[in-house]
Amino acid sequence: AQNQMRAGSRLTLTYGLAYDFEHYPSRYISEADMNNIQPRVGAAYAYSDHGVIRAGYGIFTDRLAGSVGQLFTATEWSSGGNLPNTQALFPTVAPIQGRFEQRTVAGPAAPPAALTFLATGTVPAAGTKGLAHTIDSTLHTPYSPQASLQITQEIGTGWAVSGSYLFVGARDIIGHTGNLNAVQNGTLATGKALLGGRKYADVGVLFVQTNTGESTHHGGTFEIQKRFSNGYGLNTSYTLAKTRNNVDSLANLADLPEQLAIDTEFAPSRQDVRHRFTAAAFGEIA
Repeated sequence: AQNQMRAGSRLTLTYGLAYDFEHYPSRYISEADMNNIQPRVGAAYAYSDHGVIRAGYGIFTDRLAGSVGQLFTATEWSSGGNLPNTQALFPTVAPIQGRFEQRTVAGPAAPPAALTFLATGTVPAAGTKGLAHTIDSTLHTPYSPQASLQITQEIGTGWAVSGSYLFVGARDIIGHTGNLNAVQNGTLATGKALLGGRKYADVGVLFVQTNTGESTHHGGTFEIQKRFSNGYGLNTSYTLAKTRNNVDSLANLADLPEQLAIDTEFAPSRQDVRHRFTAAAFGEIA
């Protein structure tokens, strides 16, 4: 829905409301996120014949699975969510037994375990379980509140300057937890905790994909535009921006947190571009 209200042809208000939801197999997602209400409002105020102020605010939801391969396939193959101790560590984990089990057998038991696996395909019951990569079955849809403000002023025939600000705050981004089965079993020379122990031997290294991420973007833009009488024009802009987050990628295992507290991962994003300058020429062709 969208409506407009005008007052003396100087003020324009727009507002809207969007709603959507997604449905996935209950094997992975047991509770669908149904509260994705997205209100939006905008305003434009012409304070003179040569200047206008525009502002807007809205909430926008993203897709639950930007890549199903990243989110569901990894769970299908390496999950240990069926184990009671996994569920004790993360109660809302999807109770999926992975198709592939990573297990390490050391010492004298290793050769016969390897021979049995090669001959029968049976994973040895003994040994240390490795990576268990699974999913939170009650994932929420990521969303972002966004706000903008722009002032545009005509300063001469065909010349206009603009200053604008943009805020984007992404919330509930899907990322990895720290190793939930890790316990401290030492301290490094730097004073950093060494998380080499395991609370439950049958679980192994446990990472859960859940709504652990957050990012914040602030950007200010200064723009100059010149329009010529024959339909041509020039446009230049400079943007100073800052983007920080604690989750960058689900696909890259290098992004797995080193510590249990995800807030310690908050840092400049890979998408952070501090300075951007553009220049463009345009013209009418009809």
